[in-house]
Amino acid sequence: MRYQIHLPDDYDSHSEDECEKCKISVQLLYDGYTWLGIGVSLKGKMVGSHAVIGQPEISEPKPLYLGGKDIDSVKPTQAAHSEDAKIAFADGKTVMDFTMSFSDWGVPLDDDLMSISLKNPSTFIWAHGVNGDTELKHHGPYNKGSHTIDNLMSLSHSREQSFNSMTLQEQSRSTKSAWLAHGIIAFLAWGIFAPMAVTTAIMRDGDVPAFCKGLASMISKKWLYIHVGLNTLTYAFTIILFSVAVSNINRENDSHWEHAHSKMGLAMFLLISFQVLGGYFRPSSATLPSSDTTETEGNGEEGISNEDGIEEHRPMPMKSMLRQAWELFHNMFGIMLFLFGVWQMHSGLELYHQRYASSTLVAVFYILWMALWTGIIIGGSLYKWFLRSRGLGSADGDNGKETELPGQSEPEDDAVAELQDFS
Repeated sequence: MRYQIHLPDDYDSHSEDECEKCKISVQLLYDGYTWLGIGVSLKGKMVGSHAVIGQPEISEPKPLYLGGKDIDSVKPTQAAHSEDAKIAFADGKTVMDFTMSFSDWGVPLDDDLMSISLKNPSTFIWAHGVNGDTELKHHGPYNKGSHTIDNLMSLSHSREQSFNSMTLQEQSRSTKSAWLAHGIIAFLAWGIFAPMAVTTAIMRDGDVPAFCKGLASMISKKWLYIHVGLNTLTYAFTIILFSVAVSNINRENDSHWEHAHSKMGLAMFLLISFQVLGGYFRPSSATLPSSDTTETEGNGEEGISNEDGIEEHRPMPMKSMLRQAWELFHNMFGIMLFLFGVWQMHSGLELYHQRYASSTLVAVFYILWMALWTGIIIGGSLYKWFLRSRGLGSADGDNGKETELPGQSEPEDDAVAELQDFS
């Protein structure tokens, strides 16, 4: 970067006011062929700053407001104007030149402070694209930086100001490792533990092919412990990956909750907290006698012999409305969270690929893996519904028995307890 300050004829160096009529001429040079951008910022962050961006053979340098990291959030600044703006590629270099007044470029932000000033430090932010690509898109972690100049007048006019990006490069490498760990933990939580938890709940009382009978028998007896354990692992890993993301964003000096991926991550963190707590504190499955439904062997009534050997009929019990409502909500909420996780991991892969140009084979593996789990969960749910609608499946869930976690008491009446689970 090279720059030159132009002072107006009436400039008073002893005045405490900002020099809004001052102008700055900037020249950016890049060894290669791509788009270039430079801006000014009070806090050194790109989002919320004003920048000048040019694309060789596509668009001359123009003032833009960086409202977010998405391209749609980069908007033209209507009130700002640049002079002698041009960008060209020659002798293997991309060169961008422009001149702007302080009042246009350094729009007052906080407490009427100018983001470019002769009285206070000025922080410049810069970025460029990938060599050979002039399309305006995310610059990645290695193609950006910032530099603060304490006094713009302390350097001789037209003197070249070099930006040392060594520290930025080292920091970017460390954040890349952290983002990779974030993705791996997310896959373990939502690509393995979560779908296994959902599948366990679906398989606990459904008819399965002969080669799965052994597994299904084990799941039907211990499904609740397996389900709770997998959900707990999912939640624990979600806490870890959420903490890694927040820490990494702070390290990169970026803002939180700016794009769809980060917003969905926050929403999923809150939703799974609600889901797990709801699972631990589920309402009792205490049953109520049905006034018009009884069951016996062969005639739909439950036969109980008294001491004299005379068969008595007892009304068939049914779950409370609160428990039925909880089960419906819990099941639908669990599948919804799983589908949210599928989308979230896919969007995370896209962001990682944009930043680090990762292999597309990872995305292909992910799509095939999650398609398999989605097919199992959706297909299993439909198959279970089909069997029950035809009266072929177990209508009482778990053959009428439900595993309870330690400390969760149920009715002591054996005849009632045998028929307490209908989900």
